[in-house]
Amino acid sequence: MVDALLAIKWSPEQIVGYLKLNQIPTMSHETLYQYIWSNRKQGDLLWKHLR
Repeated sequence: MVDALLAIKWSPEQIVGYLKLNQIPTMSHETLYQYIWSNRKQGDLLWKHLR
């Protein structure tokens, strides 16, 4: 779900807020940023959705 929301240009803060609002287990926006940058180091493109 996180990947899909990033693909439609949602920020990590928006994603975490949405998940909390809908009572879906989530992480902090800081952890989400770490996930995105770790993903980038592995050669994936999630980071390109941040802008």
